[in-house]
Amino acid sequence: MRLICALLVIAALASPAWAQNRNCNRIAGFEEKTACYLEQQVVPIVNDILVILDKGPRYLAKRLPAMQAMGDPGAQMDLVKLGDFSVSVGLISGVYRDFNDIGEDFQKMPKTLPDPVPIPAAMIGVRAAVTPDLEVALRYGFFPEFQAESQGYLIRGTTSIYGARGRFRALRGGGAVPTLVSVADVSYFTGSMDIGRNFTFDLGNTREMLGDENARLLNEAINQELGERVLEGAEPIDVGLFFKGAPIMGWDIYQLSLEQRAVWDVSWWQPYLGLGLDLAGGHVDSGIRGFNADIRAIGPNKILEAAKRHDKRPSLVDIFPDHNVTWESVAPRSVSGRAIAGMEFNMGQAMRLALEAQFDFASYSGIGGFALRYAHR
Repeated sequence: MRLICALLVIAALASPAWAQNRNCNRIAGFEEKTACYLEQQVVPIVNDILVILDKGPRYLAKRLPAMQAMGDPGAQMDLVKLGDFSVSVGLISGVYRDFNDIGEDFQKMPKTLPDPVPIPAAMIGVRAAVTPDLEVALRYGFFPEFQAESQGYLIRGTTSIYGARGRFRALRGGGAVPTLVSVADVSYFTGSMDIGRNFTFDLGNTREMLGDENARLLNEAINQELGERVLEGAEPIDVGLFFKGAPIMGWDIYQLSLEQRAVWDVSWWQPYLGLGLDLAGGHVDSGIRGFNADIRAIGPNKILEAAKRHDKRPSLVDIFPDHNVTWESVAPRSVSGRAIAGMEFNMGQAMRLALEAQFDFASYSGIGGFALRYAHR
């Protein structure tokens, strides 16, 4: 029975597209009817997961570097001597468009994915003065696990960004003449994202799919497979067809960013504009976490508990191993430019509030953030 079921599912995964249009209820044979059902239910899900695995890393590889380029928001340099430092806390987020383009080729899942999709990160930064015109800074951005639910999908992920930068005041401005601040930044961005609700599907039970007589035959086969010891005292059971696999994308991106910012000092308000150039490397991968397809016994709790006690899953066949599988690896886009706009507000001698927005030319992505900075002089 195990071999028969395995061959049925494997054949279904490789079935031609025309098989999905057949009426399974008109097929008399048990094996043929089961294969037909798998062709119409499992194969479209496999297709949809492969679409995510192919398109997902390409989508992220084009957009993620834009987010990591955004460091500690703000352009003004307000530390004046060695020993001065400041601490910033804030929030940044990339906002990525055209995410629902991934679902254009879906066969079973809803084609409308959330769009746009945000990826947030809390940010902590520390700056220190070296000279009146030179500052160095370290920053850490993170989000332990974020979840965004839309259109019936659950987007789940985690991010970590590590960065170091130098800020040099190339020109002291005054009045209408802006202060020019040059920035060099190196950063490392790692994280992961999976889409869906772990992609666990209960495709239906055999009584509805195959009819009473075929369901009885399959139940008898299950009894033989699991053994009387496991099923002792249990009622007749049913089986379900299950497909499980969580498509996941993970990334490790390294980047050098160069910026030129111009900031005007207007009393308690300092607006600024800038341009950035990013050079990125690394990889964005896709894979499946816990990928498996099986025909599993469902029914009275007695059966499930007995199977657990005997360290045997209530399953007839596992077509795929229950472990992580890497599918695709894509290099991030290598070069891009950014437009930068922001403003800072003086909140007393030691406190500043910075708001910043950026636009990435390669991916047409927006990045926004804010930070509250305390300076010790």
